Order: sequence, then structure tokens, then C-alpha cells
Amino acid sequence: MVLKDKQVVITGAGGGIGSQIALAFARKGANLALVDRNTERLAGVASSCRAEGVKVKTISADITTAEGRTRIINETESALGPVDVLVNNAGIMVFKSVLEHTEEDILNTLMVNVFAVIRLTQAVLPRMIERSSGRIVNIGSVFGSLSFPYFSIYSASKSAIKGFSEGLRRELDGTGVGVTYIAPRGTRTSQSATFFEMAKKMGMNLDDPEKVGAIVARSVEKEANEVFIGMPERLFVLMNKLMPSAVDKGLRKQAKILAEYSLKC
Repeated sequence: MVLKDKQVVITGAGGGIGSQIALAFARKGANLALVDRNTERLAGVASSCRAEGVKVKTISADITTAEGRTRIINETESALGPVDVLVNNAGIMVFKSVLEHTEEDILNTLMVNVFAVIRLTQAVLPRMIERSSGRIVNIGSVFGSLSFPYFSIYSASKSAIKGFSEGLRRELDGTGVGVTYIAPRGTRTSQSATFFEMAKKMGMNLDDPEKVGAIVARSVEKEANEVFIGMPERLFVLMNKLMPSAVDKGLRKQAKILAEYSLKC
């Protein structure tokens, strides 16, 4: 897909990954509808993207509500035109024991990471199918295929999006509309110093948001189906499919570290 002059919606655009995805698309010449509830963060991202010479519309909206999703579609089409690419990037990650997750924690995670993604996708699909052109991009996580202890609820949500992406891609075969699922590793964004201390102790690989953003834009250009970022994580995902019991054993040491830091984060 040629991204120049395409109309791209990006949710969670004010965050570390979202802002870099936005900038990567702007550098390709795409016009952007940047969505986030934090208007202050959006302003800075929008300014950087406009400097690349593209049109930018900022939209403050709650993607978990019907009103918010309607606003996103209406304001994007009014300012830019029909949506060519939807990047479902907004997400919540709660790191703690399953027993310590409150009902609010669970509902918020599933509403943002799963429900809103599906409903916003449903909102843009009819016009994409009508034009026989478009792409849905779902930002998942390696944790959606390789679930770590204390990330169980988050992993469940990202696993759901992986399954949704896979099924949707097959359902849309022949329509001209594609689906790209991208699974980053951990990224160096706004986590606490304690989180980074834990990641170092575990030997967890973290990617720069700028690198992730560039990969997302390039994956859409190539119309890729699934992209897993980083080695050896791709190998671990394969091992988890073929030899899950071996991965269970391999994670026992990490589980102790995670248990310790779950009480601090």
C-alpha cells in the first residue's frame, strides 16, 4: 500500500508508541487523525507530524463509548475523508497478580484492548469494503502469544486481538481490505523506574518506540499479515506452541522476580 495521501486513524496517538507510529506515517506522506483522551499530549504529536507537511486532525475521544467512536469517524471524514487505515494502538497494561486485579482493572483492560478495537473496526469496515480498499492494523504484543506470570489479564486481551485479527483477515479475503497484526516486545516508554529495574534483572529486551513506529508503517506498506518484533522472542513464541511445558520450566526463575516486583509497581 502506498501511504502518501492516505487517511490514517491512530488511537492512543499521544503515548510513546502511538506518537512514533504517527510520526512514521507522517514521514510517508499520510494524513492523520490522532486520537487520545489526553489533549495536551496530542498537541505535541500533532505539531511534529504537521512539520512533515501532512494534514493532521486531533480528536479527543473515549474509544470505549459509542459516542467517542462516532466522533472519531465523523471528525476524520469531515477533516480528511474516508478512513484508509485504522491503527488500533490504544491499550492498557496492568502488571500484578490475577488475585489482585480488581473488577475495574479487568473491565478497563478488556474494554480498551478488546471491545473498543472490535467496535471501531466494525465502524470503519463498511466504507472500506465498499471501496475495495483499506487496512486494519492491530497492535498486539508478544505477550499475546507468550504469556508471562503477572501479565495474565493483559496477555488474555492481546491473545484475543491476535485471534480477532486472524479471523478477520480470513473473513475479508477477496474484499480488497487487509488486516495486519503487529506484536512488539516491551518498549521504552513511560513505565516507572521500578519496571525498568525489573526488566533489566530479567534480561527483558526493550525496543525504542521509534523503531516500533517505523516497523508498523513499513508493515502496512508491505501489506504484511503478522509481524513479531525481535529475537529471541519470535523463537520463544514458536517454542511455546510446540513445547509449552519447557517454557513453563524456563519461566520459573522469572516468575519469582515478577512476583517480587509486582508488589512494587
